[in-house]
Amino acid sequence: MFLFYVYTFLCLRRLKAIHRKEEPEISVEAKKELEERKIKLLEAQERKAYMEMTKNVASEKHKKEDKNGQIWKEMNRQGTAVFNTLITVGGAFTFAYYGAPMMVPCLD
Repeated sequence: MFLFYVYTFLCLRRLKAIHRKEEPEISVEAKKELEERKIKLLEAQERKAYMEMTKNVASEKHKKEDKNGQIWKEMNRQGTAVFNTLITVGGAFTFAYYGAPMMVPCLD
């Protein structure tokens, strides 16, 4: 364990400090332009995030359908669901009724 500490110490001694390069000076006009650009980008980003959050929210101005149209749409969805359920149950019953004797002939 002692050798590990000695090896680590020797490795760390060989490291050299890296100095940062000085950043260039930015003029006052350029700072103002960058600040304005930053504000515009932040506003655009907030606007995009807001539109993303509210895209599924129904508002009165976007609602142009009357109540009867919505009722018919809902009835169509529910009718389709009921029809699919009946077809599924009927198919399962038919398969069980005719399929089981075909698979196991000694059930007669």
